[in-house]
Amino acid sequence: MSFQTPLTIKQAIDKIDSRDYLLPAIQREFVWSSHQIELLFDSLMRGFPISSFLFWNVNNKSNKVKQKYYEFLKEYIEYHQETASEFNTNGKGNFTAVLDGQQRLTALYIALKGTYAEKRRYARYDNCLDNFPKKYLYLDICKKCTEYKKQDIEQLGRYKEEEDEREYGFYFLTEEEYNDLGGETRFYRVGDILTPQYSGFANLTKMLMQKYEDNSFAIESISKLHEIVYQEKLINYYLVETDDYEKALNIFIRTNSGGEKLSYADLLISTIISNWTKVDARKEFQELEKEVKGMGFYNFSKVFIVRYALLIYSNDIRFKVNNLTKDCLKKMETDWNEAYGVKATIREVFTLLKKYGHTDNTITSYNALAPIVYYLSRSRKTNKFCILSKYEKERKDILKWLNIVILKKIFGGQSDSILKDIRDVIAKTKLDKFPIDEINKKLEGTRKSLSIDDETLDCLLEEQKDSRYAFPILALLYEEGDYRDTKHKDHLHPEKTFNKANLKKLNLSAEDMEFYLDKKNWNSILNLQLLYGDKNQSKNDMSLNEWVKKNKINCKERLIPERYLDITDFKSFIKERKKLLKAKLKKAFE
Repeated sequence: MSFQTPLTIKQAIDKIDSRDYLLPAIQREFVWSSHQIELLFDSLMRGFPISSFLFWNVNNKSNKVKQKYYEFLKEYIEYHQETASEFNTNGKGNFTAVLDGQQRLTALYIALKGTYAEKRRYARYDNCLDNFPKKYLYLDICKKCTEYKKQDIEQLGRYKEEEDEREYGFYFLTEEEYNDLGGETRFYRVGDILTPQYSGFANLTKMLMQKYEDNSFAIESISKLHEIVYQEKLINYYLVETDDYEKALNIFIRTNSGGEKLSYADLLISTIISNWTKVDARKEFQELEKEVKGMGFYNFSKVFIVRYALLIYSNDIRFKVNNLTKDCLKKMETDWNEAYGVKATIREVFTLLKKYGHTDNTITSYNALAPIVYYLSRSRKTNKFCILSKYEKERKDILKWLNIVILKKIFGGQSDSILKDIRDVIAKTKLDKFPIDEINKKLEGTRKSLSIDDETLDCLLEEQKDSRYAFPILALLYEEGDYRDTKHKDHLHPEKTFNKANLKKLNLSAEDMEFYLDKKNWNSILNLQLLYGDKNQSKNDMSLNEWVKKNKINCKERLIPERYLDITDFKSFIKERKKLLKAKLKKAFE
C-alpha cells in the first residue's frame, strides 16, 4: 500500500464517468444527508482537509469476474433510489475499486453532476415520486452566511441546520425554491462549473466579468469553486496493490472498523456480501429492506436482518465480524430462500404486524421482534403462519407478548444480554407454542421483569391518543376482534365535545370545566377504545349515550361504565372507567 500523486476533483469525477472508479459490493449504500454534502463544499471552499482515500487496483481477471462491482450513484432519491446499479466488468480493463471514501466521492459526484431528492416535509413515504422533488446544489453568490441579515436568515434559515457554522451558502434547492429565493441573481448552480467552455480559467473569468460585473463576491466565489474543482489536488489517496481479494477485504474492514465511518453492523453486512457465493446478498438485502419498508415499517434496515441472523445462527449475538464464522455464513446462505430462512421469516413477521394493526410508529424497538423471528424460524412455522387457523391462539399470544414488552420497554439501550436470555429459553423449550410463561419466569426479579405495578399502570392510562404506546395498550384491552380487521382508536365521548364552546352549554363549574378540558381525561386511554372493522364509521361523532343505545353495545365487553354514559357524568365516567381498565390491564400483564 503506497501513497500516490493526488488528483483534482475534476480528474476524480472523470474517472467515475469512465467507470475507472467503481464500488466493490462490500460497500454500503450512500447514506449522506444533503446537509452533509453542503458542509463538504463549505469545507473545500475554506481550505479544510477532507481526509485521504483508499483505493484498490483491480487488475486480476479473477477479481474482475468473481466479485461484483457497482457504479457511483448520480440521482439520489431518498427511500426509492439509494444505491447505484451493478456494473458488468467482464471484458473491462484494469480499474480502481474504492475501499474508503465512497461517501465523499459520491457526495462530490451528486453535487457536481447529479441531483438529490428527499421527502417533502410532512409528505408520506410511498411510491409517489412527487413527494421527493429533485434538488440541485447551489451557491449563494450575494454574500457569505456570516454576513446574513435578518431577512436572509428568515429566507434561508430553514435550509441549513442551526449552528452549523458554515461560511459559504451552499444549499440543495428544488427548481421552485430556487426561483422563489431569487433565481440566478442570488444563486449559482454548482454543477455549471463543469460546463466545457468554462474548463479554462481564462474563459471562466471572461464570462464572470460579463455576467457579474457589479458583483465582486460572485466573481470571487465562483472563481474559488473553479480552483478547487480544476486546480487544487485535493484527492489524496493510498493505493492497495494486491491480487488477493481476502487481503483487500481485510484492509477494508480494518480501515473502517476503527472509526465511525462504518458501524459494526455495516461491516457485518459487507462480510456477508463478500462471502456468499450462490446468493447475491447485496441485492437480496436491499429488496427485503424495501419490501418491509413498503409495508409501512420505514425504520427497518439491513441492520435488523443481521441482528436476526446472528440470533438464529451465531452463539455470540454481538455485532462483531468474528461472530459470523464461515459455518454461520454458509448456513445462513443455504437457508436464505427456504421457508424457514431469515428472509421468509422476516417477511412473515412483518406481514403479521401489519395485519394486526402495528405500524412503524408503534414498534418502538425492532429488537423486540427478534425473539419472534427466532421462534418462527426454529419451529419451522413460518409458512402461512399469518393465515392458518391452527396458529390462531399462538398468533394472539405472540402479539400480546409483543405489546407487553413494548410497553415495558425492556429492549431499550443495550439489548444483547436480554435477547440472548430469551433465545436460550426458546431453544430449551418445546416448540409447540411460544414460551411466554418460561420467558416471564426467566426475567422475573430482574430489571427487565414483565410484571407491572400500580404506578406504571396509572401512567399507561394517561397515554394520549397519538402516543406510540396507545395502540399496544388498547390492543391489550380489546382482544376480542379478528386480528386481521382494520382497527381504529376512537374517543368514547367524541373529541368535538371538549371544546369550550360546547362545554359552556353544560353550565359546568370552574372546577369541572378544568377537568373536562384536561387532555389527560378526554384524550387519554381513559376515554379511548379500539374499534374493529367498520364499527368506527358507524360511531363517528355520535355521543356515547346515543351510540351505546342505538347499537345495543355490551358495555361490560367494551369496558364502559354503563351508569355514566351521559356527558354530564364525565367525571364519574372517568373515575369508574379507570378502575375497569386498570383491572383488565393488570390481568393482561399476569
